[in-house]
Amino acid sequence: MEALILPIIGLLLNLTLIIIFNSKKHLINKETSIYSKLLLLNISFISIGIITFIVAKITNDFSLIAIFQKIYMSI
Repeated sequence: MEALILPIIGLLLNLTLIIIFNSKKHLINKETSIYSKLLLLNISFISIGIITFIVAKITNDFSLIAIFQKIYMSI
């Protein structure tokens, strides 16, 4: 389970950035909209990585793990 620590810390850090970003006033321009979309995209990538790891540990089905990893790396 120690391989799961880094993605969880990344998820917490990303959630903190989203909270800080949305709690302050900012101009609505192209850069801020791109940044907010990147934060949400990063949360989805980290979540897929965590789910892939948990499924890998629970099922021990290597074909299923390979499919999840291909989907994770292709996104």
